Amino acid sequence: EVIWWNLVAGTLPQPYLWSPPELRTLLAAGVELPDTGRLLERQVRGWVQSVLRARERLTLLLPPSGQEAHPAWLMLRTLLIQPPVRWVEETLTTTRTANAIATVPYRALPALRRWWQVPRGAIHGWDRSASYSSLDQFFNNPFQWALGYPAQLKPSALLDLPGDFQLLGTLAHRTVEQFYRDPEAIAWSSGRVSQWFDQHCERIIEEEGAVLLMRGRRADREAFRQRCRLSLARLHRLLQAAGATRVEPEKALEADTPLGKLNGSADLLVTLRDGGRAVIDMKWAGNKKYRQKLEGQSHTQLAIYARLVEQNTAAWPVVAYFILRDSELLTTAEDVFPEVTPIRATGSSTALIWERLMATWAWRRAQIEAGRLEVVLEATEPTEESEPPAGTMPIDILDSRYNPFMHLAGWGADA
Repeated sequence: EVIWWNLVAGTLPQPYLWSPPELRTLLAAGVELPDTGRLLERQVRGWVQSVLRARERLTLLLPPSGQEAHPAWLMLRTLLIQPPVRWVEETLTTTRTANAIATVPYRALPALRRWWQVPRGAIHGWDRSASYSSLDQFFNNPFQWALGYPAQLKPSALLDLPGDFQLLGTLAHRTVEQFYRDPEAIAWSSGRVSQWFDQHCERIIEEEGAVLLMRGRRADREAFRQRCRLSLARLHRLLQAAGATRVEPEKALEADTPLGKLNGSADLLVTLRDGGRAVIDMKWAGNKKYRQKLEGQSHTQLAIYARLVEQNTAAWPVVAYFILRDSELLTTAEDVFPEVTPIRATGSSTALIWERLMATWAWRRAQIEAGRLEVVLEATEPTEESEPPAGTMPIDILDSRYNPFMHLAGWGADA
């Protein structure tokens, strides 16, 4: 049985934009484009195959009177003698049809609520390897963590073009990464840095930011080029002034910790002349946001990466953010980057942040082992259970744009 719903006129193949001489040139270059006649023939063949699939019954839902019907219906109408056409309303209200229709009981959609209750012990596997991304969700939005990691739900794999913010950040990251892939680059002069950038920037854009090559995007492309050129030069000057002898981009980190096996990738792991280390996380923008993180001692990503470095070197590294769009380095470290004014933070200590992270992890684990998953969203009101105990990290509401499970959280008012 085949049911063809909404049998309205579709889109027919359109003529090519190129002239006949241009089409011949393309053909000579090995680009053979099927003519519109062949494309139409292929489309008609698809319509016919759909109809021929029917063995017992073919039901076609025609458009309302006055609206153009699909060519397939026009073809069938010329072949059939007075095909039966009935109004949908009349068909559904006949006694025979009405008796065969079952009433589906109404069932409300699950309501949005602050806490989910699952069977005690249903979520386990605490020995699995974790990363900053998983821990960030574990601390700040357990429902998102549970669906993405223990439940292993996956969003659609369909490719989607990133927004400008994400795209420019990716391009800037890749530029810095490729520059410092050369182990000798840290000793280069500022003139040579600019020369390298001018030679490689266009290639990087073509490989990973081709949308900036589209018509009408030249101003965006040039603005990115100027910002990134200044940013790379500024970062290089800051690292040389700090006495950097080695810069490792996208440095893989791994260690066994009280939270289990953790792994991650530091944007830049810098070795200083005195033997110390610095972990730098690069962001495209967000000066105010990341300055506040350092002031409030809530820079968990840097603290986790610093702990992985400390585990392997027995010394805590300096941590910093570098804001690519504004060429600004943010750090609480004193006397490391001579051209940078450090951010003052009361009781500043990466080791102390790590202790608070472990306490937060233990608090969340106890809740989850008891079957309690908190849904931390703007639309849900916190309860007494939502208040972190003393000695833990404050809870942040994660950006819902990066939560693929928003529509699984529930609908309507908090219940």
